Amino acid sequence: REKDCYTIDFNYAYAIVASGMEPVLMDYFYCTEQLFDCSGLILPGGSFETPQWYYSDDAPLDRSVYPNKRSRAYGYSLYTALHMGIPVLGICAGAQVMAAEFGSHLVSPIKSRISHKTKVHRAHRVHAVNVPLTKSILGVTALETNSRHSEGVKDFSELDLYAVADDGCPEMWGSVKKNMLGVQWHPEDFVVVGDLTHKKVYDWLGARARNYQRTSFLAKSFIING
Repeated sequence: REKDCYTIDFNYAYAIVASGMEPVLMDYFYCTEQLFDCSGLILPGGSFETPQWYYSDDAPLDRSVYPNKRSRAYGYSLYTALHMGIPVLGICAGAQVMAAEFGSHLVSPIKSRISHKTKVHRAHRVHAVNVPLTKSILGVTALETNSRHSEGVKDFSELDLYAVADDGCPEMWGSVKKNMLGVQWHPEDFVVVGDLTHKKVYDWLGARARNYQRTSFLAKSFIING
């Protein structure tokens, strides 16, 4: 929610539609209710305050308290999606929230020989550490990405690390069991210029959203028909 209205960057909307999905803007206060009419969840990037327990074990752990409505919406919608079996795609800050909500810790700022906060379209390469999973999603084991983040993920608990940057900074993670995928870069910026490799990130969600629609419809039909 920006300047009294709900917005999304054009590139996000373009990538969503290009992968066969229909974008629905979710209200921060009613996001969990809205998920009952959705088949996939995207947590976009952005700059917003997140809980202190994302960064340290010493911080008070209270999952009912979030510093603002956006971080609360991200946290609550994540757990609702997990409970319902809805696939989730996190981009940049959204991917960080996903990791932190499932046991990871964030680091701020990133200390590296690579500049991870840059407007350069191709900032660095990303390399697979889990080759089978990375290749199953992207079709490749390495690619060039942009990079617009000052914070990063430093460890993993319930999610698995898929790929890292040249300096070892985590760039892609997720969970097959939880039906979740997070990428630290912005693949939608490549999709709008016709890059089919980066589009596979959104295709991952599109395929799973359609599968959720089918299985959810069958489950509802079974309940209705007895």
